[in-house]
Amino acid sequence: MKNRIENIGISGIRSFTALCSQMDDMLYLTIGEPDFDTPQAIKDAAKKALDDNKTHYPPALGLTSLREKIASYEATLFNEDISIDNVIITNGATEGLVLAMWTLLSEGDTLIQPSPGYTLYGSQVTLAGGKVLTLDISNNAFQIDESALRNLVDNDTKAILLTSPNNPTGQVLNKESLVAVASVMRDYPNLYAILDDVYDVFVYDTKLHSMREYDDLRDRLIVVQAFSKSHAMTGWRIGYVIAPKDLIDEMHKLHQNLMAGVNSIAQEAALSTFEVDNNYMRIEYKKRRDYVYKRLVDMGMDVMLPEGAFYIFPNISKYKMSSYDFCLKCANEQKLAMIPGVYFGSDDYIRLSYCYSMEVLEKSLDRLEAFMKSL
Repeated sequence: MKNRIENIGISGIRSFTALCSQMDDMLYLTIGEPDFDTPQAIKDAAKKALDDNKTHYPPALGLTSLREKIASYEATLFNEDISIDNVIITNGATEGLVLAMWTLLSEGDTLIQPSPGYTLYGSQVTLAGGKVLTLDISNNAFQIDESALRNLVDNDTKAILLTSPNNPTGQVLNKESLVAVASVMRDYPNLYAILDDVYDVFVYDTKLHSMREYDDLRDRLIVVQAFSKSHAMTGWRIGYVIAPKDLIDEMHKLHQNLMAGVNSIAQEAALSTFEVDNNYMRIEYKKRRDYVYKRLVDMGMDVMLPEGAFYIFPNISKYKMSSYDFCLKCANEQKLAMIPGVYFGSDDYIRLSYCYSMEVLEKSLDRLEAFMKSL
């Protein structure tokens, strides 16, 4: 483990943002941090939990009441048979991904990651002793081609990791992409799919399809979810995993050794999330998406309209610069920080986050427009 830790780095997103923070008067479109406050009902539930002295060790698997609530809710989404035995409460989605990878992967096993993709997936696989096989989807409208997927899969391939809506592209995997994955999984009975679903409530103009629609594959799906994005609870660090009971039992052992249990107050507060209407966030993000997309198009940037999440991923290849140089030059000259696409595996792109206020977005895009005119 020591050698594996030495061979991974700090998140490029965080390190580039930290670099820009050393410059004066900077505006940021970098971090996927909702600018909404946690809804009042959730905060009130946390205060009540404190007043009721719910401050003791929780069960390692999570509060029974919360696991039951999650099982009941998730079962309705795709008409699945989900019980409390299929749920474990985690320290955000990040721990959920770690539990999934560490309980699935043996030394030398491979995991397929569509690219571009979230920067920490690769390091998490490395820490588990596995190897990442990159499936480049940047030339296929960020969708999965079955033949390209089949070229990567063999009997040592243990999982494919799907994020839909995607970070950094904001694209939603269409039905054809999921049919392709399902077809390959049926031919490889030891192949699992890890579904990072943390952005699934933020889908705008399209229908969200899921591998969970395939009854015959449900015993090989691991769903990683969190309240961080959906309820503006990033700092509460609470998420969950849904998986077959035998995998949850294995995750329980690892989870118990990592952190014993998740913050009891956060769990009590999370019970109230299922009664909170968070649709106003989706409506506001769609408004911001439409504004940012139009501004970028008007600047002459090559960009796809994001279908979900709160990121947009313009192509900068025609400017003949690396994504790092493009972003650094913009930061130095116009005091606007964005994330180089190289950190997501696609150096021809940059990522902008639009989970910022309209005022910040307007000022930021004015600066970007000035930068584009200087190129």
